[in-house]
Amino acid sequence: MSTAGLITEGIFTALRLVPVALRGDIATTHFGLNYTTVLNAIALVAFGYLYWLYKNAARFGGGGGYTKDPVCGMQVRTADAPAHDRHNGQDYYFCSDRCHSSFAKRPEHHTHGRSADGAATAAATVTDPVCGMSVDPASAAATATHDGVRHRFCSTGCRDAFTADPRRYPADASLR
Repeated sequence: MSTAGLITEGIFTALRLVPVALRGDIATTHFGLNYTTVLNAIALVAFGYLYWLYKNAARFGGGGGYTKDPVCGMQVRTADAPAHDRHNGQDYYFCSDRCHSSFAKRPEHHTHGRSADGAATAAATVTDPVCGMSVDPASAAATATHDGVRHRFCSTGCRDAFTADPRRYPADASLR
């Protein structure tokens, strides 16, 4: 890399293309309004507008077509949800057949304190330490004990990942 730079300098010097006198300042010592200042201002305004749109998404129909699985709390697209059920006149959509079968066994357990769009109040769930999903302790797909603490998982894959390296995951994640 250094050799290539020296060769390039030698070629430019031999062809007398290296400027002898410096024209202008290399770096200015004062604040000036130029095109980069204008571009920074435009970017700041664009960011502010996008943030405002994000915070007001419901006003403009954002998030339409999505709901939360009442069992695990995962976001589900209603158009192609793997499972769907109707309970007490409200539609519920599920991320998997496993969540649907859990709901079908005890719908009151999963709808207590929740609306049809899945907005949940505090419920007796734990968090899978691997993927962060909410897991019903009574119907967890898998469990494992580490350092005297019992962890519950949404799937055997999450349990296997946890047991392979339990220190990789937060110690208090399943207690949240």
